[in-house]
Amino acid sequence: MKKSLMSIICLCFVMIFPSRAYSIMVGLSTEELTKSSEFIVVGKVESVESIWSKDGKTIISRALIVINEVIKGEQSKERVTVEYPGGEIGDIGLKVSDVRTLKKGEETLLFLKSKKDQKREDEISLSIGEEDIYQITGNAQGHYTIDHQGIARKGGFSLIQREDATDNNIPLNILIDKIRGVKN
Repeated sequence: MKKSLMSIICLCFVMIFPSRAYSIMVGLSTEELTKSSEFIVVGKVESVESIWSKDGKTIISRALIVINEVIKGEQSKERVTVEYPGGEIGDIGLKVSDVRTLKKGEETLLFLKSKKDQKREDEISLSIGEEDIYQITGNAQGHYTIDHQGIARKGGFSLIQREDATDNNIPLNILIDKIRGVKN
């Protein structure tokens, strides 16, 4: 009786006071993100679509980014497709703790690596060739949202080490200069 009463109290507490879970990571510097990325862009999210993985076991999202500026790498196309785990399909949703979702209309700076370089057992690509799909380097750490004042911001995670190594809440032009100053 005492154990079941305690279970009910705990369940009520969780339902009344929900907590927001954030991923805990080791901080990556702008230099580390830059060196690990083959492609870095500033752009605007044109669309986001959630789909089932090829094996039907997980939800992934694909965002189409209109490129405003290429900071690193070569890109001849005006748009790039970025894929990340998580999303919503109908009444079913998947949230991955170390991934920030891209939102339609969002201005963003993204550190990217080609999906074709990823040797993954859980193959999730569908009809688009892997050479046309990019993933965000460092998950949430490689995704900056640019606000209307031109400040690049990260969020949705906590750092357990090297908090001072990570650039956050930084003017976009200063961040771009730092990225361009990295020697590969």
